[in-house]
Amino acid sequence: MHYYAVIDTNVLVSAMLKIQSVPGQIASEALLGDLMFANKRSI
Repeated sequence: MHYYAVIDTNVLVSAMLKIQSVPGQIASEALLGDLMFANKRSI
């Protein structure tokens, strides 16, 4: 199942600083291909 998420810069920075955090888990899912990042054009 694929999920979509709109993520701001703060979430990405937090993911890089703490991979075990919720933002880090979101980034990991995106890298695995289970989560698709959405931007204004794709919504």
